[in-house]
Amino acid sequence: MRNILLISKNTSIYFFSNIVNALIPFMILPLLTRMLTVEEFGTVAIFQTIAVGISACFSLGMHNSVTRIYFYDQKKNTYETAVSVSLFFFMFICISLLIIPYLFPNELKLYLGLDYNLAMLCILLAFSEYVYRLNLIDFQVRKIAKKYAFLQIALALSRAILTVFLVFIYQYGLYGRITALVIAAVIFAIVSVLFLLKRGALVFPTKKNVDSLKELMLLGLPLVPHLIFTYFITSIDRFFINDRLGVEILAIYMLAVQLSSVVKVLFDAINKAYLPILFENLKNGKPVLLKSIKDISIICIVILFPLFLLYPYLETVFKFIFGGEYSDSVLIFSVLVVAQLINGITQLANGYCLYKKKTGIMSVVTITSGVLNIAFLIYAVPNFGAIGAAFAFTLSCIVRFILTMTYIYYSNKKQVL
Repeated sequence: MRNILLISKNTSIYFFSNIVNALIPFMILPLLTRMLTVEEFGTVAIFQTIAVGISACFSLGMHNSVTRIYFYDQKKNTYETAVSVSLFFFMFICISLLIIPYLFPNELKLYLGLDYNLAMLCILLAFSEYVYRLNLIDFQVRKIAKKYAFLQIALALSRAILTVFLVFIYQYGLYGRITALVIAAVIFAIVSVLFLLKRGALVFPTKKNVDSLKELMLLGLPLVPHLIFTYFITSIDRFFINDRLGVEILAIYMLAVQLSSVVKVLFDAINKAYLPILFENLKNGKPVLLKSIKDISIICIVILFPLFLLYPYLETVFKFIFGGEYSDSVLIFSVLVVAQLINGITQLANGYCLYKKKTGIMSVVTITSGVLNIAFLIYAVPNFGAIGAAFAFTLSCIVRFILTMTYIYYSNKKQVL
């Protein structure tokens, strides 16, 4: 349990932050399920899913590379340059993407349900959240957990307050919720830039910084398939459900997704504190990975066990809090909790691959499980509906976990045992 003790201090801060960060949106979920139509609730889900997809598909994994450069490359200003190059590169990508809503507004509306204005806002949200996430990464690698927690909670609280005003008080409906998400993200992107400048983590890149871009590409490009297929694994079920079953069923499914994310919150907190410790131990040749995963998994299972004891009462709770039309989310929620548990453990294991520059292996594993996920969805959604999508996602997570741990175990037993 030594590794758990090492990370317990920062983990407690990250865990508190993540819990509050997740609790705040949960508190306004009953408001959203009653003030928005089921169709509007589903459209908001698609909007947020696409924003995440833009970052996953076009950031080239640079934000992950920045983390490793901080610990691995001790050359002067290398890390600061990497942060800056990453930000400006993604800015260029997002500006380039603005042409898509202009050229294909009808197609976006037909296939994704987003009009021209929503598509533009989606790109702005993706960029703003990327900048904000870079600042959080800088807090994380420097082990400034308190400021990390403050910024994370402040963003969630700002979004909730804006949503209450725009959706509940002014009753702007769908556009009120999306406007709240975007405005808060833009404000905190600006705040994040100021934080990065103050700590000297952001500099203006020049032609001399080509080596930093090459290093980011070297680490990030092999991660791109991993990031894209990770996105597919976690999000393509939503597009399948939207296309085959309709946006109303998607809304029911997305409620279960959001509620099951409490498990993701738990693992994110542990991983944020654990990753710097893992990198330092690997740098010093200490074997820590499998033991840490084992300890953390036991703790998480103990924490999650009460959720399963409450299962018989969940349908009544769902009806009371979210409304009768969302009662079908209960079984979906239960299946997705298991998937999130498996995903969280896999996320911890991926830290080893990132440090060892085995990002290509991560991509192979994720592509394999992603392809299987699509195959499962093609069969499961038409035959079993939304619950079929949940089981397909869970199966693909199990495959990814088994493949990842098998590779890590046999690639270097001395470093992981």
